[in-house]
Amino acid sequence: MKPKYLNRTPAHTSFSASTNTEKHFLRVWHFHKELELHYTCSSTGTLFAGDYIGKFAQGDLVLLGKNLPHLWMNSEEYFIPENDLLATASVVHFKEEFLGDVFLDQPEIAEIKNLFLKARRGVVFKGDTSAIHEKIQSMISLTGMKKLIQLLDILNDLAQWESIEVMSSEAFVKGFSDNKLKKLEVVYEYIYNYFNSDISLEKVAEVACMNPSAFSRYFKKAHGKNFIKYVNELRVNYACKLILDHKYSIIEICFESGFNNLSNFNRQFKIITGCAPSNYLKAQQI
Repeated sequence: MKPKYLNRTPAHTSFSASTNTEKHFLRVWHFHKELELHYTCSSTGTLFAGDYIGKFAQGDLVLLGKNLPHLWMNSEEYFIPENDLLATASVVHFKEEFLGDVFLDQPEIAEIKNLFLKARRGVVFKGDTSAIHEKIQSMISLTGMKKLIQLLDILNDLAQWESIEVMSSEAFVKGFSDNKLKKLEVVYEYIYNYFNSDISLEKVAEVACMNPSAFSRYFKKAHGKNFIKYVNELRVNYACKLILDHKYSIIEICFESGFNNLSNFNRQFKIITGCAPSNYLKAQQI
């Protein structure tokens, strides 16, 4: 299934800002021309953005660039009918050129332009982002020039944010925008659904309607790495987020992230991160 295109362009303004509360976020793998600034007010789950997979929770602030496929998948408890859990987010949608193409070429806007370039891979803003949320909330009630100035003030703050994490790989962003690599869209969709279960090169090649040898060459040309390494990096990335959650044991994380034995998990984790899973949290704190 290909990512679904959604039109987020507002009817009578250059950008939109709102706080929305639902039983759960939209469970659709989608993309849009507009950038999305997303603050999670309440709820938990997993964010898929390009080839990034990570946990999200209350207080998380993310900027997703134009045409970056993404999915906010709430935790399982949000889909149980008898639960009274609600998912709330403050969201701003705007196009890169919402003030015209010339706007981004001005020297005073260089930092914001650079932020937009990073956002094409997705950006997570680390640390206390509550002040940004307060500005988003106040912007929602503003109109006209005051609303526009508030958005520019927020973007200026984000452009100078000290601690960020860039999410998706450059290879994915290039692959998604390159018509020659459109065949990989269905592959990404399949990987996101099954990365933490039994997944094989043969099965994914079948999904791509290619023989395994041809698919292996095709995938490596697109990503600069073979399929197995790509999946292992995806699984370890997900395992890192689970470790930081403080909710699971190492053995639980091993199987939850798709590895079928602890020794292979430990080996791949150390190859990719440079340290053992048991030492990862301490290394991050340092």
